[in-house]
Amino acid sequence: MPHFRYLFGVLLVSIFLLSFSSHPNSYQLANDSVLTISGRVMLDGKTIDKIKVSIFRDNQLIDSIFTGQNGKFNYDLILNSHYALTFDIYGDYHKTLVIETFIPESITDIKPYNCIIRLDAEFVNDPESAEMYLDFPIGIVKFDRESGKFELDYHYSRSRIREVK
Repeated sequence: MPHFRYLFGVLLVSIFLLSFSSHPNSYQLANDSVLTISGRVMLDGKTIDKIKVSIFRDNQLIDSIFTGQNGKFNYDLILNSHYALTFDIYGDYHKTLVIETFIPESITDIKPYNCIIRLDAEFVNDPESAEMYLDFPIGIVKFDRESGKFELDYHYSRSRIREVK
């Protein structure tokens, strides 16, 4: 009987540890080293609710959320990782935003990143170009040493616009 109690105790502790460590935001709850990303999703100039946002960390799906009222979304990302947020448009096609949460060790104050995700390719006129535009990330967000905050990589965005036009 004591052997059973020992095994039962080990099982309970294991379940507790696994449930805590497997939660996608468990590290974030114990440590303030996160980047909070928030924003709104828009289509044809209007905010759009109930758009599925799939969150990938290091190419592994870790969570899925849906935009709320007025197309709003919010999520905490652990620092020093690669993320991709995929916004699914009614299951027909999607747009991906890449986020690199790497920061210099000296940084202690991390400001949230806020964005607007436009699901239409407003600068693309023909459907073939629109498909190509949507196949690649719409943007890359990373820490900018000059400003001291996370920002959209404008070099990448400009190069994508030139490729599509």
